[in-house]
Amino acid sequence: MANVPLSTLTTIANTTGIGLTGYSLTGAAANALLDMSGTWNTTGVATLLKVNVVNTASGAGSLLADFQVGGVSKFNIAATGNVTIAAPTSGNGLTVSNTALTTAAIVATSSTSPTGIGLYNTFADPANRNWAVLTSQNAYGDFVIRQSTAQNGNPIPAGTDRFSIGPLGNVTIAAPSSGIALTVGGASANSALNISGVITTTLAAAALTGSTGLLSSFTYADPGTVAAGDGSALALGMAGRARVYFTATHQSTSKDAIDLGIWTTTGAVAAQRVAVSSTGNVTINAPTSGASLTVNTAGSNVVVATIGGMSVSNGAVFAGSTTEIVSSPALNIGTNAAVAVGLWTNSAQRLSISSVGAATLSAPTAGVALTVSPLAGQNAIVTTGAIKFASFTVAGLPAAATVGAGSRAFATDALTPTFGATVAAGGAVFIPVYSDGTNWKVG
Repeated sequence: MANVPLSTLTTIANTTGIGLTGYSLTGAAANALLDMSGTWNTTGVATLLKVNVVNTASGAGSLLADFQVGGVSKFNIAATGNVTIAAPTSGNGLTVSNTALTTAAIVATSSTSPTGIGLYNTFADPANRNWAVLTSQNAYGDFVIRQSTAQNGNPIPAGTDRFSIGPLGNVTIAAPSSGIALTVGGASANSALNISGVITTTLAAAALTGSTGLLSSFTYADPGTVAAGDGSALALGMAGRARVYFTATHQSTSKDAIDLGIWTTTGAVAAQRVAVSSTGNVTINAPTSGASLTVNTAGSNVVVATIGGMSVSNGAVFAGSTTEIVSSPALNIGTNAAVAVGLWTNSAQRLSISSVGAATLSAPTAGVALTVSPLAGQNAIVTTGAIKFASFTVAGLPAAATVGAGSRAFATDALTPTFGATVAAGGAVFIPVYSDGTNWKVG
C-alpha cells in the first residue's frame, strides 16, 4: 500500500477497525510499528492525530487510549478525561523538562473553580490523609496547602487549610491540633530563622499569671541529656551587623533550670549585659563605659522601690570607693574599705556610717554641717546618752558673731568665771560657754 492515498476507511460495527499483528523485532532492529510523518505548511489549525468517539453509552472504565507493556497498562486516558500514569519499575513516573525560565513546565487551569494538584495515596492507616496544593481556593490569586479531614478523603471539599499565602503575600500557618505550629532547625553556626521587619503577635491570652497562652515559643527538641552551657538563642538585628541576642542556657545538667541572658554586640564581639537565673536573681554586668543602670522617673515618683534589702557591688567613680549607687547630677551612695556606707556629693565624702553603726558628718565647704528642723512643739533631738561639745581655749573659740547667738561650746582655761559674764582667759577652769551673738558668755 505504499504511496496509495487513503481517504476514508469504513469499518463494520462491533469489529476491530484496524488491526496490526505479527509485529516483532529481533537482533538490532528498531523499526516502528506505526510511523507517520508529514509537513505542515498551512495557516489553519492542524491536527496530526484526531480521535473522536460519540459516547452515548459505555462502561464506567472506558478508555480513549491505553498503552500497555506485556498486557499491563502504563498510560491511559479515560473517557472522562482522566489521565493515569502507572508507577514505573524504576525512575520517575513523569518527567517534564522546560528550559525557558519565563514559562511553567506544568500548568493546570480552570475558569470556574480552584486549580490544584492532589497528592493521594491509599494507606490503610487511620492517620493517613490526602493533600492538595491549590490556587484561588479562598481568594483569587492565593496559594493553599490543604489536608483532608478523613482517612484517604478528598481534601478539596472536605479538608483543612494548613498553609496559605494570600494574594498580597501574607503567609498564614494554621494552628495545629497539638504541638508547635512551626519548628525551624538550623546548624549550630547558622541562624535557624532570620526575620527582617516587625514581628506582631496576636493572641487571646499572654503568658501571665492565670493565663495558659504563650506570646511566642522558641524551643528546641529534647536532646536526652543536657550539659552546662547548652541552650538556644534568638538574634535580632541585621545580618553581619550589630545584633541583640536573647539566650536560654542551662547552667547544670538539669533540664528544669535554665537562665536568661541578654547580649549586645560591638562589631563582631558579643558581651552579656543582663543575666536572670532560673531562681529569679538578676545581674547587670559592668558596662564598658557609663552607668550600669539608669532609671528615669517623672515628677515625684520613686525611682527605685524595694521590698526587702538591696545590695550593690562592682564599680567605682569616686576616690576610694569600691561599690556605689550613682544619682545624677552629683550624688553617690557607696562603700569602701573605710566605711560600710558613705554619701558623697561632687566627689567629696559628706557622711559615713561605720560597720558598727557610728555615723560621721564631714565638714562642709560652707554653711552649717547639720540643721535639724523639728515638728512644731516637738523636740529637735532626743538622746539617751551624753552629748559631747567641742572644747577650745578661750582664745581658740570661734567668733561669737560668726557661729551666732545660742551656739554652745566649752572653754578649757577660763579665769574666775562668773555666770553670764564674758569668759576671760588665763585660768584653769573648764566651763561651758554660749554665744550671745557678740561675745562668749559663761553658762
